[in-house]
Amino acid sequence: MRATLIVAIVLIFMNASVLAQGQTLTLSSANIDPSDHASLVRGAKAYSRYCLSCHSLQYQHYKQVAKGLQLSHGELQRDIMITPNTHWTMPMNAAFSNENMKQWLGRPAPDLTYITKQYSPDWLYTYLHAFYTDPTQPLGVNNWLVPNVSMPNVLQGLQGPTQAIYSKSSTNLLLGVKVSGAGVLNPKQYDQFVRDLVNYLNYTADPSAEQRYNIGWWVLGFLSLFTMLAWLLKKEYWRDAH
Repeated sequence: MRATLIVAIVLIFMNASVLAQGQTLTLSSANIDPSDHASLVRGAKAYSRYCLSCHSLQYQHYKQVAKGLQLSHGELQRDIMITPNTHWTMPMNAAFSNENMKQWLGRPAPDLTYITKQYSPDWLYTYLHAFYTDPTQPLGVNNWLVPNVSMPNVLQGLQGPTQAIYSKSSTNLLLGVKVSGAGVLNPKQYDQFVRDLVNYLNYTADPSAEQRYNIGWWVLGFLSLFTMLAWLLKKEYWRDAH
């Protein structure tokens, strides 16, 4: 009991310290649309190209993706699979092994099947906009949302180089991140790219969510109709009751 109390007090003071430094970050709205099929397909392609080398989706299978996103076997091989030896019934495992990731980055890259459930779509969208150049870090980059991040900024070529914005009164007070050079995509295109990627990851965490949502309207309609009929039947039964 005493140990639990001590831990709670330490956490309270740690949070208070962070707030005192002013380094709070408001999450940006991802504005994803789970019903946007084109966005989901673009996001699946983006994930396959930029994320699947390191981050697996082990609870998702290529066959499920093909069925859910209405992709043919040929489209799946051309746009989603990363190696010719990958069979479409396999789970979406990362190309690099955990041993490779430990050797290169010091730790395995996490599986991202449920990343938007663990955090939120807005959190992930903000995270992919929060990288900035930091020569003091082993990989040369840092992240405003996750300080001392161990992940490289794999999307820097698309977004362009970024730099931190510090307070004039303190070099330790980080105010934001800005793009300092041209990338392959302009800011609007990069925002859409990240939105598609987050939309797909939100989908892959719960592929049947949209289907359940659509069925839910039919269920609500049936219950409403049943309630009205039950009320009319009750009214008819009690018409002659005194």
